[in-house]
Order: sequence, then structure tokens, then C-alpha cells
Amino acid sequence: MVKIIFLYAEITTYFFGCLRYLANKFPGFDVEVVYLDKFDNINLESLPSYKFINKNSFSSKQKLYEYLKNKSLKLLLISGRMDKDYLYSAKKLKEKCITVSLQDTQYSNNFKHKIKKLFAKNLYKKYFHKIWSTGTLHSAFALSMGYEFNNIGKGFYVADENFFKEQVNLQFTGKSLKFLFIGRLVKEKNIQALAEVIDEINIETNSNHSLKIIGKGKLVKELEEYSCTDLVGFKDINEIISIAKTCHAFCLPSKYEPWGVVLHEMALLGLPILSSFKCGASFDLVHNNINGFKFNPFDKQSIKKSVLKYINLNKEEKIKYGHLSKVIATRYNHDYWCHNLISLLD
Repeated sequence: MVKIIFLYAEITTYFFGCLRYLANKFPGFDVEVVYLDKFDNINLESLPSYKFINKNSFSSKQKLYEYLKNKSLKLLLISGRMDKDYLYSAKKLKEKCITVSLQDTQYSNNFKHKIKKLFAKNLYKKYFHKIWSTGTLHSAFALSMGYEFNNIGKGFYVADENFFKEQVNLQFTGKSLKFLFIGRLVKEKNIQALAEVIDEINIETNSNHSLKIIGKGKLVKELEEYSCTDLVGFKDINEIISIAKTCHAFCLPSKYEPWGVVLHEMALLGLPILSSFKCGASFDLVHNNINGFKFNPFDKQSIKKSVLKYINLNKEEKIKYGHLSKVIATRYNHDYWCHNLISLLD
């Protein structure tokens, strides 16, 4: 059995789904996960073949290291650089096993990135042999930190398995479209700019397009003031899928989004996508004039132009965009995740 340990942050439904798939399809791995937190709806006991340990079980970083060093470890995977205790173990175990950073940091040519590049040996290579990134922009970040192609994995974030099984059947019974947003209702998600644009379009074209909003957060009252918005609160996966099946496009207008698993989820359902180019997943999963449109989240006219482009497509084009969203998104699946994990063992 090959021993693999994740030192992880929050266990999400989609990460848990990847582990479940790995356990079923590749039983030759002995996996443990040390975690800081987990989603409330995850039952860790439903995956009895793997061991899950709350990090609080270890009284110090030394105790965690001592636990790890006594394992016949082949692969140690660590959530970015977020936890100093995790980094402590990575540094001390680097000569014993393959250490990997799980990264969703996008490549950027800004000043902060240039500083990271100067100190890459101390920030990354001191701890990690390899980087497992999420997408193309994140692989570019790893390259800029001095890692070679054969030491960079891709596709770490994969949507929950439920989204692979479902399909939106785009229905257009009138002129009005229903746009969908899912996420935290906070300023960095830029939802107000999107709502403002849709309200403007409705006034200018005498239309009744709407924006369905799934999520909770500080901006509930502000968002309720827009004529186009329909806030439905937090929903579970099955409810999200049911609502998505009534919509015509998914919008993610964030000012910054390291990846955006929700974009992958909605593309898998077969929704056309309108996305900020600041969302990491948009680089890999959204192609202009193919399955959606990308825009500058800091420019309201750019957002408006993309929304209008989609509105002005004919019915057949909109349906084609949805079909191509699913085709593009399906490439990033659980087999892809597992094979990327296995490739890190070489």
C-alpha cells in the first residue's frame, strides 16, 4: 500500500468526492487527512477506508511532525502555505518523502508576485518538491517559482460528482432571461455591479431579465433594492441543481477568485457562462464566443457588453453555448484528478 497524507484546511464536499472516487477506483492507496475544519454536511465515517484526523488532536507542531515521521510516507500534500505547523512538517520530511503544495495562486506580473519570485527558494522550494495546481494560470505561477513542467500537477479542484450526473435543458419560452449567481454575498464577489447592469438593460430595452441569487452574506439588504434580483438564501446541492435547471446563464463577476469551483459546477450542468477574467477557472473553462463571455469586473461597461452579447444570441446559439460548456467542463473530472495525483508519485 502506498501511504499518502494530506495536511489540509477545510474538507469540502468536492474534495471529499475526489477522495471517495480515489478509494473506489484505486484501492492501492493508504490515505490519511489531517484537517483544520470541514463542511457540516460531510460524514467522514462514510469513507471508512481512509483516516481523518482533526489537527486539534495534536497539541503542538512537534507532535504532528512526530506522528508523520513514524509513517512510511510516500507522498505528503499540503494546503498552500497557509499553516506554519504544516510547513514545519513539510520542511523536516522533505528528505523522507515527496512533498507537494496544493496551490490556487494565479500567475500575475504585479509587484507582490515579483517579490515572491525573488524569494521562491525560501517560500516554496525549501518545503516542496512539487506543486499541484488548479488550472493553467496556477501552473504558470508554479513555473514562475522555478518548478519544471514534470513537477507541476493540474486540476486539483474538481466539482462534486452530483454535477457530472445532471444536465440543464435550456428552455426559452419568452424574451426574458434568468441569470444565476451562487456564492457569498460580499463586496469582492461584485454582485451589485452585475445587478445594476441587468437593471439598466431592463430599463433601456423594456425587458424583464432577472438575477437569481443563491447564498448568504452581508449584502442581502443592498441586493434586495435592485429590481432584477431574486434572493433565495443558502441552498444544498440538490436545491442548487433544481434552481440552475430553471436558469439561462451563470454569472460570476468576482473582482478576484483564485479558482471558482462553482463555475465548474454550473458549466458541468450545461449553463452558458458569463465570468470575470479575474476568476481563475475562467481561463480554462470559459471561451469567448464559444460557451460564454469574459469581462473586466472593474469596468461596468465591460460587464454590460458581455451580458448584452449573451442576450442578443439567438435561441440556437444559446443552446449551443450550454452544450459546449458541459463538453469543456467534463474534461476536468475525477479520473483526471486521480491520475494527476498518481503522477506526483514519480
